[in-house]
Amino acid sequence: MARLRVLDEAGLASFRESGYLRLPAAFPAEAAEVMAGEVWEELAREHGIERADPATWRPPPRSPRGAKASPRNREVLSERFLGAISDLLGDDDWRRPPTWGGFLVTFPQQPGTAFQVPTDGWHWDGDPDGRGLLIFSFYSRVEAGGGGTCIVSGSHRLVREFGASLGPEEAGQPHRVHRKRFPQRDPWLAELWGRAPDLGERVERFAGRETDVRGVPCRVVELTGEPGDVVFCNLGMLHCANPNRAEVPRLMRVKFLFLDDSTGGVGPALGASTDRAGR
Repeated sequence: MARLRVLDEAGLASFRESGYLRLPAAFPAEAAEVMAGEVWEELAREHGIERADPATWRPPPRSPRGAKASPRNREVLSERFLGAISDLLGDDDWRRPPTWGGFLVTFPQQPGTAFQVPTDGWHWDGDPDGRGLLIFSFYSRVEAGGGGTCIVSGSHRLVREFGASLGPEEAGQPHRVHRKRFPQRDPWLAELWGRAPDLGERVERFAGRETDVRGVPCRVVELTGEPGDVVFCNLGMLHCANPNRAEVPRLMRVKFLFLDDSTGGVGPALGASTDRAGR
């Protein structure tokens, strides 16, 4: 029997254009809470970080390991979640990974202050034409200003164009070199990176509207959601960490689902980010 398709053609077309797709209730909220409980138990046991005691909230020295490999992860793998991955890959027979990524625990920092578009940390982690996905899933409620990862819609297309412009020798340079060169291609990118004079209020300029960047509509999107929601991204999506200005911790998860050898920035020879915490 053929499986039920989760995404329609309009959703797939939107993903190809913007580089990301939000899937509400991709897995049960109850499963998210079970996994969140395991994360908090591990933080308390190993680092003295208590869920109910803000006085203990501090960045853990590493991402929780036990919850990442817990057998309770099976409860997250709903037909809707896995079916959406198959739809996006165009393949029902992709290799299931042994784990589903690292947990991102971000505690409040200057709560109550306004969200600001970050000026550093922007990067991509894979080939925009590679077989795979960058997957962000929610294990707590994350509201605007609550530390959700920031992405740039449409940016995978700019990364693809950048890679195509490089000669063989340039393509073989380290990822840090490409990250330095990439924002030089357009004033909007240079300003986003904090490498050009600030031309105005950053939230309105970068997140408040789409801007044509080398023919591609781009906009900074702050990821928000409820437990069980998932955002699927192209491997070449620009993204960066975002401070948590809310009153409660953020608990998300990131998974780099690489299904071929193209883990480089834009092609087999183009160096990728060395941050693989979510693999």
